[in-house]
Amino acid sequence: MDNKILVIDDDDLARESIVAYLSDSNFDVLEASGGEEGIRRFKEQKPSLVISDLKMPVMDGINVLEELQRIDPEISVVVISGAGAMQDVVRALRSGAFDYLIKPILDLHVLEHSVQKGLERTRLFRENRRYREALERTNHKLAENLLTLERDQAAAKQVQLSFFPKPTQVHSGFSFSHEVKPSLYLSGDFVNYFEIDQTRIGFYLADVSGHGASSALVTLMLKNFTDRLQRRFLKGMDRIIIDPGLTLSAINHEMLSLDIDKHLAMIFGIIDTSNQVLSYSVGAHFPPPILVTKDGGQYLSGRGLPIGLFPEATYEVGKVPLSESFLLFLCTDGILEVMPQAGIEKKQQLLLEKISQGYHTLSALLKVLGVTDVTDLPDDIAIMTARKGVITY
Repeated sequence: MDNKILVIDDDDLARESIVAYLSDSNFDVLEASGGEEGIRRFKEQKPSLVISDLKMPVMDGINVLEELQRIDPEISVVVISGAGAMQDVVRALRSGAFDYLIKPILDLHVLEHSVQKGLERTRLFRENRRYREALERTNHKLAENLLTLERDQAAAKQVQLSFFPKPTQVHSGFSFSHEVKPSLYLSGDFVNYFEIDQTRIGFYLADVSGHGASSALVTLMLKNFTDRLQRRFLKGMDRIIIDPGLTLSAINHEMLSLDIDKHLAMIFGIIDTSNQVLSYSVGAHFPPPILVTKDGGQYLSGRGLPIGLFPEATYEVGKVPLSESFLLFLCTDGILEVMPQAGIEKKQQLLLEKISQGYHTLSALLKVLGVTDVTDLPDDIAIMTARKGVITY
């Protein structure tokens, strides 16, 4: 992390004391004896944190704050000043100060703590900006591609299908498969399964609000973002991708930052092949996943807020031990919309019965539900299965 700090203070003794302490603490410290010099040095050196006195001649601390915010809104600024009116504190904080310390600073550990927090804040802001810029570049490319897709919907469907995993894959003895039936040429439902590392298999099923090209675009963003989380994990940068709850939270923040009036229902799961345990988190996904063993089928519990609507949403992680032979079945709510039965409870019960009886493919389900010939689907339909061994029905 960049630890370059600029100290601006017209009081030579106070400034030199701070500079000496921070230098001894292994920070890269710059100094300026006034506001104008400080702004000039900031533009030249681009530090990650500024410590500025509030009361200075010519250009006071508030002016420095305002100018720094104009130059770099991400910079963290710690204001120091002699005991003054509360309105000075309020004005400094409203002008963008990260922290406010009273001179003289008798315990310099307090200053160091504030500096560490400020540097971390700047790092996070700059990292988030880089993520947003990278995503904006990706979305810009996707938008350009979308113009082409609109002119040739048949080709567009093939492009989207290329982002899906292979219809059937085997990872460490676990077999995964999926089927998607879009209501239009492009689908707002998305499925993925992939090896995270040697002992973990990740998978998710997502249902984006709306239909068509705009919803399909979000599915491509989702694939891009989860791939990026996996790369960060493999590089040792973070461990978000191996925690289903944190993964959904990260996707939620990413969706909110896009501000595209879209949200999604999603379930993200991980199978740990070393102990055969399923971990999963649910973000408004319905119907619940179905787990089938030799003892029959059951809906797995789990609930959570939709992704892309609520900034403070958090997602619980459920854990389920898996038997040697099992089937895990996931589907989007589009399949319930085409069922002729009245009432959600009856539809859920019938779905559970059919899955438990062995109707695991989309074509088989549509046939047994009597809706094979439905041509105008009200919603996209997607299913995904994960299995191991053979279940005797």
